[in-house]
Amino acid sequence: MGVHLSHLAHAPGSYTREDAPKESESKPEIPGHQRRRVRPRFVPDPSIRSQLGLQEQDVVVTMRPPAREAHYHNPQSDELFEAAVEFLCKRPELKIVVLPRNEKQAMWLRDRWPELFSNGKMRIPEKVVDGLNLIWHSDFVISGGGTMNREAASLNVPVYSIFVARLAPSISI
Repeated sequence: MGVHLSHLAHAPGSYTREDAPKESESKPEIPGHQRRRVRPRFVPDPSIRSQLGLQEQDVVVTMRPPAREAHYHNPQSDELFEAAVEFLCKRPELKIVVLPRNEKQAMWLRDRWPELFSNGKMRIPEKVVDGLNLIWHSDFVISGGGTMNREAASLNVPVYSIFVARLAPSISI
């Protein structure tokens, strides 16, 4: 299976890093559904990179694996996730921050790619991190779900979806 990633850029209601609010400002209102809104007082904190052991020159990709335990899970999403990791890990300047959905998934990731964890290419945050801040300081996001994809798009961070689902059958009325 080949990996073809489609890019969501400049989504409606997004803003650029240059538009980021300063500590004394609040973020501009984003039109749309409540779930598409980003926290109104979000202020980027660059210390997250050093907290995660990332250097300024690192190209950072944040990845969220597919929800394997969900009723809507499609194994093709797992194939896309694995293919993306295999493709990305060959880039020397790139670092992967993975946000597993649970401890079982974290163990699977460490067992599946032990060399990437041992050489620092892939990492799982040791403690909870501010997701919006991590997304903001990522060069791009790859996710097997919807929330992180919408958040990245609203922050104008390139985002790629590996979510695979069947289209609902059409209904004639």
